[in-house]
Amino acid sequence: MVGIKLLVLVSLAVGLVGVLGWSAWQMTPGKKQQNLIEHAREMMEQKAWGEGVVALRKALDIYPDDKGVRYMLMSSLFADGKVEQGLSEMETILLMQPYGDDAHRQRFSEYYGFARSAMKPERLLAMAGRIRQSLPKDVQWMAEMLEARAAYQAADYEQSASLFARLVDADAQNYLAKLDWAQSLLAAGKAAEAGALFAVLLEADPDAIDALNCYAAALTQQGKSDAALDVFIRASLVGQPPALQSLLNGGMFAMKMGKTAEAKKYFIDRLSKFYPEDRQGLIVRMYFEVLSGDKGVFLGLLDGMQPVSSASEFNALVQWCIARGQPVWGLELLDERKPVDLDSDDAITNRIMAMFALRRYGEAAKMVDGIADKDRKSLVEAELDVRAGRLQEAEKRLVTLIEAGKVHPGPFTAQAEQGLMRIRAMQKALDSADLLPRARVLLGQGRGAEVLALLDGVKKPDADLQLLGVIALMQLNRKPQALTQLEALRKLYPEHGDVWLVWARAKAESDPQQALSGLLGARTSQADGPGLESLIGELQYKLGQQAEAIETWANVSAHWPGTLQSNVSMLFRAQAYMVQKDWARAIDLWQQLMKVAPDDPATLNNFAYSLLQGGGDLGKAEQLAARPLTIMPGDAAIADTLTEVRKARASDAKKAGG
Repeated sequence: MVGIKLLVLVSLAVGLVGVLGWSAWQMTPGKKQQNLIEHAREMMEQKAWGEGVVALRKALDIYPDDKGVRYMLMSSLFADGKVEQGLSEMETILLMQPYGDDAHRQRFSEYYGFARSAMKPERLLAMAGRIRQSLPKDVQWMAEMLEARAAYQAADYEQSASLFARLVDADAQNYLAKLDWAQSLLAAGKAAEAGALFAVLLEADPDAIDALNCYAAALTQQGKSDAALDVFIRASLVGQPPALQSLLNGGMFAMKMGKTAEAKKYFIDRLSKFYPEDRQGLIVRMYFEVLSGDKGVFLGLLDGMQPVSSASEFNALVQWCIARGQPVWGLELLDERKPVDLDSDDAITNRIMAMFALRRYGEAAKMVDGIADKDRKSLVEAELDVRAGRLQEAEKRLVTLIEAGKVHPGPFTAQAEQGLMRIRAMQKALDSADLLPRARVLLGQGRGAEVLALLDGVKKPDADLQLLGVIALMQLNRKPQALTQLEALRKLYPEHGDVWLVWARAKAESDPQQALSGLLGARTSQADGPGLESLIGELQYKLGQQAEAIETWANVSAHWPGTLQSNVSMLFRAQAYMVQKDWARAIDLWQQLMKVAPDDPATLNNFAYSLLQGGGDLGKAEQLAARPLTIMPGDAAIADTLTEVRKARASDAKKAGG
């Protein structure tokens, strides 16, 4: 019996030790962490990111150096929309061993993706400093990548191009460095060099989306619009689904080129198929429907639009609607969506411009008081006065605005000066006993109905008066009637140049090729003149006949020097040469145009930019680029030109100093 009792006691003792041992193991840090990780995984499967994050942070409190757990935490934070916290975890992972293996390089590529899109230079440089301090020499290229990207983000494109080129020299397989080297060259205005590098990248990987989109941008800068569109189309066919940004960029580019068929086939239809609910995709599709004229689809897209915070997108779309002859659509867009800053000056001004386009001046007048900027308000009020025939009141407003601008120059002073010149010319015409100038002024004020009433009292109107009647009909949206009368006028007055001009501009909206053919036929008659030739050049350029257009414009300047059309033709040629990067010819033409319009901001800016790109006198370029900012201080494009010129001068000075 004693033996049995002893055996029972031993068994109980062993069992008790086992239970205590199991309980003790249950309480070890390893098991506690494992339980937390399993709980976090369950939460992640349920998309309960917040609870998962709490569990993973507790797990890291136990073993802070567990790289796998930290990666789970990073992923959960990103999934929960906490990008900043996710990036902090990613930075910690990059500084953890082992270094330089495939997994580590992959983590850096992910981090660099964020660096390229959103990070400020200061943060990139701070992370580069941590890498230099903590990681071995064989992975210091990561710090160099971040330093180069920081230079790019700071708009020091020459410096970033130099740093990325050095990285490529050290490692020819560094794709990201090659890509950003090419992007830096593109941003520095070296489109040809950038394009060549993008082409090399695409030989290695024909489906590289970033390279395709950037290559298209490089071709655009070189004036090769058709080739750029081909590349955008190529990008739209990569992947299933294709990259959203490729479809957005390509769609807008095709529409701005007037290639609506290509826009629909390659971009708009694919946006509808692959990204039917994407907000940016819906907006681009709405841009297209403005061109196609399908209001039902337009409003359907509007109904499907998710609420957005950016009114700037809507204001831009409203402007597109007004410019493309659909002001009512723009108003409906504003009324339906009601952007956050519906009462901003931009939104109110856009609404007023739509009312102007609809000749609803009374409604426009009621909105003016909502404009906060007093200068902008004065300018809009002056335009209302002009359209209502109150020229003296408009003149007073503009004179006051101009005088105030002499003391405190503002962005609207130059517009006021141009408006004042226009008003004084209109007043002179209205004071004339001649019907022709009076009718022209009334048309300029949008008073087409009054022009028609004026002409009703004329028994036998000549060709000029009849032509003004046609323009009045078009102003009143009676286009079919206007086109019928234009065809009759062409037969009655086959040698009247203005008849041909009005007919061609009306025809060009639907059939630019037929409009051009008609004008080329009129060349042999007495209708030929600088206006007709200048328009021929415009249509040739629009139809892709750039060389012929430049030659036509050159003939206008040669045969009719000193005329308005000659100056306009010089302007068109200068802009065409800039697109072709023929800086020497562009500079020569801007020099001539400076004699005609010495204070025109666009002329000054384009002349300065041409000198910069063409290796001209940078001191002169800086003087030219600085002058427009006294006229239009808020203009970003003009400010960018001045910044680029000053950078180029500083770079030259640095090289000279050795």
